Amino acid sequence: IGQLMISLTIMSRAYEESLQKSKRIAAAWKNKRKQINEKKLTKTCPGWLYYDESHQDFRKNKERCEIVERIFDLSLDGNGIARIAKILNLEKIPSWKKNTGWYDSYVHRILTNRAVLGEFQPRIHINKKREPVGDPISDYFPRVISDNLFYQVQERLKSKALMGGKTGNIRNLFGGLAKCAYCGASMQFVNKGKPPKGGTYLVCDSARRGLGCKYISFRYPDFEKAVLTFCSELNVQDLLTGDDDHRESKISAIQGEITGINGNLEVLKNKVENLGMALEDENR
Repeated sequence: IGQLMISLTIMSRAYEESLQKSKRIAAAWKNKRKQINEKKLTKTCPGWLYYDESHQDFRKNKERCEIVERIFDLSLDGNGIARIAKILNLEKIPSWKKNTGWYDSYVHRILTNRAVLGEFQPRIHINKKREPVGDPISDYFPRVISDNLFYQVQERLKSKALMGGKTGNIRNLFGGLAKCAYCGASMQFVNKGKPPKGGTYLVCDSARRGLGCKYISFRYPDFEKAVLTFCSELNVQDLLTGDDDHRESKISAIQGEITGINGNLEVLKNKVENLGMALEDENR
């Protein structure tokens, strides 16, 4: 009982210290937001800008801003998000996100990011999520795109429904599982319209994005049927050779590994959160 009480006291103290630290950080950010017209909240900015220490303000990266402008122009000219990403990759235009080529999701993020208008939306952490707080702040960043061009593109994105959301229907059973045998990239599900001219296929993501791999497509219905037919004839227990005790031992070992991996993920998440808080303290 004594050891339990000591543990509870230590945990309670740690919780109170964490709570107080969170309140102090929140109060500091609130004060920063009051002075936002005099001093920037942080040095963090979109990839097409950089923070100028000498002027304590954001400046444009000329080459990257030109890429942003081109992305908007390509969209307005009728190119889809996937097509824009492929054009940039084929022209070997370097991305500024780990230099792994252009992805549809990042092109979409740029096209819908109001920071291109110079707008900034302050956010705070609530229940481990970054939530907007207060009204957006105009002219916080240097403007890159005109209002007219931005809203024309937004209307086009809405009218064409280029970024469809989740419908509850599973179209691809092998998302994240199927890999290209040539380069190891993920195989992406591609819908080319109704048969006979169209159809659904699995295509190497690197080839689809113009990063050099061979563009070989597999008809998805045929691929799915082949895999499921094979699995229907497969006895999973046969994969675990040996008697029942041996199989149970293997299953327990695998479950233990999964538990350990999940535990490490939680630790890493906590480390990331603590690092974020430490960086915020550094920036104050």
